[in-house]
Amino acid sequence: MTSDNAGPLIAVAYVRPASEDDARYLAAIVAAGGTPLPLLADAPDWQAELARADGLLLTGGGDIGAAYYGLDACAACRAVDPRRDRLELLALETANRRRLPTLGICRGMQFLNVAWPSASPGRLLPDLPRQPIRHTLLADRSSSYHMVTVDAGTRLAAILGRTGVLQVNSRHHQGLSRNQLAGGLRAAAVADDGVVEALEAPGDRFVVGVQCHPERSGEAPEMARVFVALVETARATQPTMH
Repeated sequence: MTSDNAGPLIAVAYVRPASEDDARYLAAIVAAGGTPLPLLADAPDWQAELARADGLLLTGGGDIGAAYYGLDACAACRAVDPRRDRLELLALETANRRRLPTLGICRGMQFLNVAWPSASPGRLLPDLPRQPIRHTLLADRSSSYHMVTVDAGTRLAAILGRTGVLQVNSRHHQGLSRNQLAGGLRAAAVADDGVVEALEAPGDRFVVGVQCHPERSGEAPEMARVFVALVETARATQPTMH
């Protein structure tokens, strides 16, 4: 287990050393009381690092390869990285096998949906319309904002300590609707246009995805509680010896 002076090890995938955006995820884990374990983009072997982890965070980034959600091609897809897809699939398979608490953010939530082991695979909307809700970045590359409704009786509602409507930031052009959820996952929050804004796996294991970016300080402050929930769950379960 981790020492008394260190929080549980949260593997963070996918991390590029010079990326300011990726550094935000590491800082959010630290702020929540955890110890980030960066799974670096150019690391030769993720297996050894994953064996040390107490939890997994799948981060935001470019689009997922279209084959993962049943398309031969995707004209709207941007910054697809096949190596990243393969490595994150390895990370998720390892987390599922070890039943590690797992959090997905933006692309990470979408990856949870399309890579979740199920007889009914998850799918994505390759390019969301800009109306009635804008989910994409603004022209100056700052976040857009909109409201979501948190469903009662979900793990997310318990984490937030509330249900109903709250504001989130938004920086994505792909997403999914309720009927595109993988078997074994459920929606936990939805925007007014039907886009799923959070998903989770029912049951004892912590598996949560949020479409917003709570790692961006102050932009989605209520949702930042998901980092604390991830770290606290990893601390309570800590299945590994470090």
